[in-house]
Amino acid sequence: QRRREKEAVIALAPPTGTLPEAKGSGGTGSGAGRMVGAAAPFFQQALIAYNAGDVGAALELWTRAAETGDASAQLLVGNMYLSGEGLEAANPEIAAGWFERSARGGNDEARVQLATLLRLGHGVPQDYRRAVALLYEAGTNGHAVAQIDLAELFVAGVEDRVAQNVPHAMDWYRLAGKQNVALAQVKLAQLHLEGFTGVPDEVVGLAWLNAAVRVALAPEEPEWSKRVLPLDTVIETDPDGRTLRRIIFDMADSYRAKLSELQLKQADAYLARLDLAPL
Repeated sequence: QRRREKEAVIALAPPTGTLPEAKGSGGTGSGAGRMVGAAAPFFQQALIAYNAGDVGAALELWTRAAETGDASAQLLVGNMYLSGEGLEAANPEIAAGWFERSARGGNDEARVQLATLLRLGHGVPQDYRRAVALLYEAGTNGHAVAQIDLAELFVAGVEDRVAQNVPHAMDWYRLAGKQNVALAQVKLAQLHLEGFTGVPDEVVGLAWLNAAVRVALAPEEPEWSKRVLPLDTVIETDPDGRTLRRIIFDMADSYRAKLSELQLKQADAYLARLDLAPL
């Protein structure tokens, strides 16, 4: 029988793709500034047009770059069709087509964008199976947004679409957490502290909270963490209306006060073994 998800301070998140506000162009998107070969001249001309305020001309030139087969250009054009930039209106169906081509060319950002459209049935028929497959590809390649999207899907499941699998969710949270995604670190801490592994593990839970504190205290917020959920975002499901950063500090302080000196040392030792990405 499916285990009912325990209530948490931070609830299950929506897809972390860029809907409904897609990324703009102007060089955004994975690899958009590294075009070479046949795409490069079109891309450079498009940048000039875009910076001059002629977004329509820029889109036309970027489309020509995309038609050469450049996956980064295809992603960028897909983002423009998704946001409607340079167009009379957004066209998610055309955007999905460009994301599809870019994803087939190996672009992980496009895989995540297409997976988001497939999950929401936005511009394409809803297809969770394909969405999960795309997220697996991107997540396995280290794309932290894909990793946390997979974790969010598996932690509670989606009725008749994705089976709940908490251990699997924890694996994906762990991968994102090692890339300093604060939300992933907090979610993983909650799962350990609330006993989703079978019994509560306060030492491991505090270790992951300490990892999140490390991110929250960093001089500059890590890019992956900011993309998933900026630290100063107010969490709507929190009854006190706290930011993610404040929740991290409060949770860590609360559990530190509960644990013995030995447990605190064990948590520090566990944190030291996590092999987190540098800040």
